[in-house]
Amino acid sequence: GLDFGTANPFAFVLCAVDESNKLLVVDEAYGEGMLPREQAKRILECYRRFGIKNTQDVVVAADPAMFPPRDPSKRIGEYPIEAFWREGIRAIPAINNRIVGWTRLKELMHTDDLLVFKGRCSNLIRTIPLMIRDDKNPEDLDTSLEDHALDALRYAALVRTEASQAIIERVMPRFATITEQYLARQNQKTDTV
Repeated sequence: GLDFGTANPFAFVLCAVDESNKLLVVDEAYGEGMLPREQAKRILECYRRFGIKNTQDVVVAADPAMFPPRDPSKRIGEYPIEAFWREGIRAIPAINNRIVGWTRLKELMHTDDLLVFKGRCSNLIRTIPLMIRDDKNPEDLDTSLEDHALDALRYAALVRTEASQAIIERVMPRFATITEQYLARQNQKTDTV
């Protein structure tokens, strides 16, 4: 998922779905003051770290504000998403229903179907505990907080495609083993308590 920003931070989370349908957050890119092309380059660095050579194997659910209006008569200039497309990033407009997205994330968190890899996702891990409910709408989060990485995750959580499964099956063959080892360690901890 990709949350766009230039003055505010942009956030990207690289996710995959394993064979048991868990959402795995394996990497992130995060920064502020970066132009769209620079952000796209940071995303491509995440891909390279995981050996993703064919960028079309990954579908990025991106902030809908980045896209041109559907009506061609309302389009002006270039839209941020076009820089990402030029770099080969396969981006689609994310579902931007905040309530549905937060509900999905809560479900994933409460059922242990969300795994975040600590070594690569420091901004997501840092900002999740900072989020609080909106006073006016308790089903939503307070948007005045640093919610960028969580917005990117919210976008990703609402997209489950064959392409995300392909990352595990074709591009990251060791990943399933790593996930199994992690889950086995978690089960051992639970069994000893």
